[in-house]
Amino acid sequence: MNHIEDELKEALRRKDAPDSLLPNVMARLPVASRTTPASRKDRLAAWLRSPWFHWATAACAVCLVLIVAGLYFQVIGPETSRRIAGMPEGPGQSQLEQGQKAKQDLLLALHIASEKLNDARRAVNDIQN
Repeated sequence: MNHIEDELKEALRRKDAPDSLLPNVMARLPVASRTTPASRKDRLAAWLRSPWFHWATAACAVCLVLIVAGLYFQVIGPETSRRIAGMPEGPGQSQLEQGQKAKQDLLLALHIASEKLNDARRAVNDIQN
């Protein structure tokens, strides 16, 4: 068993690479991969010329325009944005009064419904007692 272990240790022992290894490997590499790496300026220029960069820039510009337009219409208020968009003016005084009257009618209806429900609850409680 020791003989096999010794052979295994010998086979796995670290050996220095021969001096001819580097020239042989370099000879097998294609010429394009042996050139010096591109400078940072050249890599940046290539990156800026790539088609996906142009599409990403256009998408960012569209998003920026939409965000600015949305914020602009939020800040200047609905009245001005309606006028700019060509829509009729906002609710007039008569529509505002109608809205307030509808609110009062709704509150009155809820109050009446609440009274009727309380009367029904009392009647049920009286029957149970």
